[in-house]
Amino acid sequence: MSSDSKLAIGRIGEEAAAEFLAKRGFVVVGRNVHVSHKEIDLIVEDDKNFVFVEVKTRRQDPRKPSPFGRPVDAVDYKKKKYIYTAAEIYLLEHPTSKMPRIDVVEVFLSPADTQETPPRVLKINWFKNAFGGEVND
Repeated sequence: MSSDSKLAIGRIGEEAAAEFLAKRGFVVVGRNVHVSHKEIDLIVEDDKNFVFVEVKTRRQDPRKPSPFGRPVDAVDYKKKKYIYTAAEIYLLEHPTSKMPRIDVVEVFLSPADTQETPPRVLKINWFKNAFGGEVND
């Protein structure tokens, strides 16, 4: 898959995640926010929470195993550290009284072999407080 195709799939996933969270009462504060050479996919908030969201999207049937695992499996230790650092820097630059946390949203799109253009959202899973607190060295 070309990098342009991956970017397009990523954008579709981020849009689906933003809509999903908006339906649950969140307001999108930022998309693809760059912080100190790092990028946060989505920043959303509600009355109490300020949430940094990592979105992982794949064109795969959520009911079938994949040799690459689920989208959420791509958030390994290195990626967690990257997101945590970006969120920490963002909060230093933009303090908030709301409770910060990091969530992961995985988006499953119709598999590439279906030839659906644009691909259809099949399923979204939301992992609240995905890192369970700090990411330590």
